[in-house]
Amino acid sequence: MYRKYRPQTFGEIVGQEHVVRTLKNSLAQNKIAHAYLLAGPRGSGKTTIARIFSKAANCANLSRVSEEESGDKLSIRRSFSEGGHFSIEPCNTCSNCLDFNSGRSLDLIEIDAASNRGIDEIKNLRENVRFGPASGRYKVYLIDEAHMLTKEAFNAFLKTLEEPPPHAIFILATTEAHRLPATIVSRTQRFDFKRLSAAELTGRLNILCQKEKIAAEPEVLRLIAHEADGSARDAEGLLGQVIATGENKITLSAAEEILGLFSHRKIKEFVGFLAAKDSAGGLQWLHKTVEAGYDVNQFLKSLTHYLRKIVMVGLSPDLALKIKNELADDDYKTMASQAQTLPVRFTVSLISGFSEAKKNMDRYPLPQMAVEVALINLLSGESSMVNQSQPVVSHAPISNVQITKQSTVSDDKNILELILSKWPEIINEVRPHNHSLSGFLLGMKPSQASANSLTLSTKYSFHRDRLSELKNKKIIEEAVHKATGQKLFLNCVLEK
Repeated sequence: MYRKYRPQTFGEIVGQEHVVRTLKNSLAQNKIAHAYLLAGPRGSGKTTIARIFSKAANCANLSRVSEEESGDKLSIRRSFSEGGHFSIEPCNTCSNCLDFNSGRSLDLIEIDAASNRGIDEIKNLRENVRFGPASGRYKVYLIDEAHMLTKEAFNAFLKTLEEPPPHAIFILATTEAHRLPATIVSRTQRFDFKRLSAAELTGRLNILCQKEKIAAEPEVLRLIAHEADGSARDAEGLLGQVIATGENKITLSAAEEILGLFSHRKIKEFVGFLAAKDSAGGLQWLHKTVEAGYDVNQFLKSLTHYLRKIVMVGLSPDLALKIKNELADDDYKTMASQAQTLPVRFTVSLISGFSEAKKNMDRYPLPQMAVEVALINLLSGESSMVNQSQPVVSHAPISNVQITKQSTVSDDKNILELILSKWPEIINEVRPHNHSLSGFLLGMKPSQASANSLTLSTKYSFHRDRLSELKNKKIIEEAVHKATGQKLFLNCVLEK
């Protein structure tokens, strides 16, 4: 899809107006630099704009109609579009343009620095740059993924960049401009590309659907635009997957099933369980979703993005307006309602907790278990987290957090005896979540207990350090609670 409908004129470019405007003006005024640096995220249009600019620089019928001598100065007759910008576009009909469009032009040399990154390739470039263009005014060298060049290659390239022949234009495209030497960057005109907004991507996808004569529900295009994360190439690739089914009408449910994505309409159901503190309902929803074949990783990604938007809606009217412009009216109304129910600090703790679950998925026998543990811990501890004086995103030791729930057993000695009697059962509860952690517990013993805390002692500092990790503490605390009914905070100390 993105190859079939790759833009061939500046007017077809989505976003990057600041880049397009400056390049068009340089063409109109015949002030073309010898080197450009296009830096920005993948799929934002760097290579496409570089090709259009190269084509326009060699176009025989550019909108800059003629150049004529006027005294000692060169005046250029220009045409202006609405808004006062230069109306500069390649004609796409002359022989040079047709050669560029078909990929046959000898005046555009594209180099993939990821696979041609050594000094030998740059030496070849230095040798070839002496030869003039085949048919146009300029020979353009487009170096993609320029940050992949070796240090030696950059040093060899520097001399050519400092004293290029007048017919040569160098365009360096990169997603990691910070990796380019300052000596290279300083000899280029730099343009920083931005991620495309969801609205810009949605508009572009709508145009493609019209060209393909496909009717897609607006929510489908919004879903794809949000998933693409600012990349036009990714958005068009996802749309191509959906269109490949051969259906003339694409519904939201069909797109979710084909792409394995979660729309706001689907995620808000799960967030409804979070807002209601309904762990059982959330678990049932999760099991049903996983059984339907959806990916847990994708679910967590969509969930954290949705929760982030809830935080923004709850924090500022200006941020809320920005989110509103990206969503369907019904979806925004639901999100705004949930933002009123979910305190901002608690929502931030949900984002932190589910993000941690995403990192820990490979430690569980089943990926969804990481989400299940996070869900139970986050909802069961919600009241204590919200009432903390410290921010919920703090990584303070869990043993420092005060709880208000009173133990059903008042005598510390009785609590310790209860823990000791249930110790094998506690270890068995830990084993499915973290097998190595249960092995550590076999070599430890509960030494102290109170209405609020449990202290384990060990001979080895390595074991103590592992049990001091927040994620491991939570697993053990949940196992203790399940086996004994006591909600205790865990400490681990070395035996004296």
